Amino acid sequence: MANYIHPGHNRYPAGHGVKFYESADAAIDAFGLEGAIRNVVIFLAYVDAMGRSGIMVHLPEDNIAGGALCGLKEFKKWLK
Repeated sequence: MANYIHPGHNRYPAGHGVKFYESADAAIDAFGLEGAIRNVVIFLAYVDAMGRSGIMVHLPEDNIAGGALCGLKEFKKWLK
């Protein structure tokens, strides 16, 4: 679908998903976020990334791969 809407646009991993997750990871590291606030930041990045799936540019797996690529522990199992 991505190449139909945006020719030349890579589907996997989703670039926007990587940007959202990397921004969340940078904020977590910069501010030393832990516990519930860390979970909220990761959740917000997830919602933003999945918004790209909602408009049918990416599959959900494309965005989840972005979280794994950023090294977030929440997505560790996707690296297997």
